[in-house]
Amino acid sequence: MEYIDRYRGELLEVFVEAEAEAGRFPDELGRLGRELIGACHPLKTGGKASVIAYLLPYWMDDITGLGRRVCRDLAVGSLFAMLHYSIVDDLMDGPEAAPADPRRLLALGQLFHAAFQARYARHAAADPERLWALYARYAAEWAAAVGGEPERRADPLDVRQLARKSAPVKLGAAAMLLAAGMDERLPAVEEALDLALAVLQLSDDWQDWAEDLAAPDGNAFLTIVRDALGPDDAEAGEPRPFTERDVKAAVFRRGALARLSRIADAYAGRIDERAAPPMLILFARTLADGIRRGAEEAEAEVSRLIAGHGFSKLISDLSKT
Repeated sequence: MEYIDRYRGELLEVFVEAEAEAGRFPDELGRLGRELIGACHPLKTGGKASVIAYLLPYWMDDITGLGRRVCRDLAVGSLFAMLHYSIVDDLMDGPEAAPADPRRLLALGQLFHAAFQARYARHAAADPERLWALYARYAAEWAAAVGGEPERRADPLDVRQLARKSAPVKLGAAAMLLAAGMDERLPAVEEALDLALAVLQLSDDWQDWAEDLAAPDGNAFLTIVRDALGPDDAEAGEPRPFTERDVKAAVFRRGALARLSRIADAYAGRIDERAAPPMLILFARTLADGIRRGAEEAEAEVSRLIAGHGFSKLISDLSKT
């Protein structure tokens, strides 16, 4: 993936710096901080989707030309911010979802947040008040998204709603533009980022649907599944819980994954190439391509079963309650 491979050497430096700084946290928090940083290293763990959080400053350098030192500081700060929000998300899901003792995680999350602010402050001299006002707005967007999940069903057609879950990521682009004196480009870049983050959310929701079956309203792919099943497959009024069979029926019989793919493709295609850095566009298109491949594989499986007279058995199996 070019949007990662081009910065492979810098990624190693970013994680070395982040681990060194976390190692200076007090007591056990230093060990735990280094452990969490290592767990999300894209060159070691294979986790690729979250790279936008800390590679965005490097991608923005194609526009700003600020240089690697500024990019690295903001990338390390962005990594700390990502870990802070990841801890909050885990604790919102309940203590059983947390990777460590919740009390320690809360304390560590505050240290990550302070470290993120310190890194960004190094490059906020041009307009610190504007930078932190933008951060307050992005944090409010995130809070509205995650705080409203229990009451509001995820809408795959609402770009803003989808993007808000990752809104703090946008600060990496804003900081680069402000430091370069190019803040007039921020609205167009924010629009491009919202589209890319919407594609990221759709991809995440597709990957995580099995984990979200118990609480499907926060998952945009499962919203498509519910729409695909229709009133004949879901009781009127209070919807019944989803099962894996429901999802497979929606994918193989109703084209739910193909619909998700079309939406993701449309969002990626709407990103303005004049406003967005090339690597952001490539990132969004790569995620959309991944969803499309999944949809094509589902269609190929249906065709294979039809050719082998196995489709009727599949339909029968999926129709069983």
